Amino acid sequence: MKAFFTLEDWKKQDNLPEDTYAAESIEGLDRDKNLGLFRRGNDIYTGGYNGICYLLKNNMAYDYNTIIKVKPRFHVDMDEMISTIVEDDEFEAYLFESGKKTAIPWKTASL
Repeated sequence: MKAFFTLEDWKKQDNLPEDTYAAESIEGLDRDKNLGLFRRGNDIYTGGYNGICYLLKNNMAYDYNTIIKVKPRFHVDMDEMISTIVEDDEFEAYLFESGKKTAIPWKTASL
């Protein structure tokens, strides 16, 4: 069974699994790890990065059954934005050149 979390950027997150990876502070956040989740005390917050990815756990293993989507607090259609990026020919070239693998296992499915 897949779990899907829709989060808003720059907000405290209360519903993520306990073993969710988050940087120890905002200064150490990494956009490539859970789209920049970070800790403030015992609380987890989203940073300013938007997108979709598999959940990275504290043991640095991806949980391919759990997906997080961080949407902007502004009125931007994330589904349209992600679909536009993924459908662009340059996106595949970027992934290939950077050695990154897409965290989006579909191309045009509505999220």
